[in-house]
Amino acid sequence: MAASLFVITALAGLGLLYWFPVRRWFLHWGATQLEAEQPLSGDVKVPNPTYETTLAITINAPPVAVWPWLLQLGYRRGGLYSYDWLDRLFGFLDAPSANRILPECQTLEAGDVIPIGLGGGFPVSAVDPFRSIVLAGASGETSWMWQLALVPIENGSTRLISRNRGRMSRTLMSTLFMAALEPAGFLMTRRMLIGIKHRVEKADPLLDRFLPAYDVAERHSIRIAADPETVLAAAAKMDLLRSPLIRAIFSARAWFMRSRGTPTSSAHGLVEDMKKIGWGVLAEVPGREVVMGAVTQPWKADVVFRPLPPDEFASFSAPGFVKIAWTLRADPATAHESIFRTETRAWPTDAVARRKFRRYWALASPGIIAIRWLLLSPLKVEAERRA
Repeated sequence: MAASLFVITALAGLGLLYWFPVRRWFLHWGATQLEAEQPLSGDVKVPNPTYETTLAITINAPPVAVWPWLLQLGYRRGGLYSYDWLDRLFGFLDAPSANRILPECQTLEAGDVIPIGLGGGFPVSAVDPFRSIVLAGASGETSWMWQLALVPIENGSTRLISRNRGRMSRTLMSTLFMAALEPAGFLMTRRMLIGIKHRVEKADPLLDRFLPAYDVAERHSIRIAADPETVLAAAAKMDLLRSPLIRAIFSARAWFMRSRGTPTSSAHGLVEDMKKIGWGVLAEVPGREVVMGAVTQPWKADVVFRPLPPDEFASFSAPGFVKIAWTLRADPATAHESIFRTETRAWPTDAVARRKFRRYWALASPGIIAIRWLLLSPLKVEAERRA
């Protein structure tokens, strides 16, 4: 009798814990009280909901940069940006969510359906470009609405708000169904918002022009108390070989690969030094970003970098090479801070080059990654000194 009473009390306590602090937290995860209470345009689709959730996240990019990722949601489109392994397990997706903007999936209008798996999808009720997408549907006594809204905030950032509303009959079965559905919906939606944030903040449309597909991508970033122009100017003038650790990494590669020499320091800076050894400038946004690229065979002892004209780089497909593109990029974060990003992508042009490159990358990647990481702190110091 005492054991049964203990079990009942424990279950009641867990139920109360879930229903009040836990449930209230995940129904409004990331959202301010104002965001949770403010009406959205899609609310009229379900005027008297029996349940409602409002989740939100800040994305360090303007709405115009977030919008393309929303347009391509769906099966055999951009995916759902959530837990791909779960979505694929249940048949909602058949491939990983995209990590780049898909030009062929950039149209969406009211009346369309965002496909989810082979058998259904979300009907599109309204599209307000660069502001919101409203999905809604009804069946019998059940109606639902899901809105993804973009709200610009200070410093060029965006609040991405996900509002779910539903109305069901207040029966015991529907109550139990929602009690089971809400936690799962929260986990998948939260992960989707985080997935979109990561993709937007890591996306680089300029780099995508030249290397949209890649086998390897390395990304590194740091927040710096300086404006973007100062940060990028400092990055372009970095001297790799001022760091003893970077010199040691180059020497180790030369010894292991039996190379005839190692790079030497110069006063010209990173961008000019890279041009001298064969890298070409593919694109440049003054004060914001520089994209450089070359084709090469990095598994050789004495690597030769071959520049290509920008209009030929994306289509280059001669067998036996690896196309490599990398960026120096500075984006405003606040009125007095920037985020510096560097990304390197590599794409072998055929199967033979891919096998050779993967063997090389397995050995060389720790040193390559370390070089990029070791650049961040000195850059921060120099840019903030200039500022």
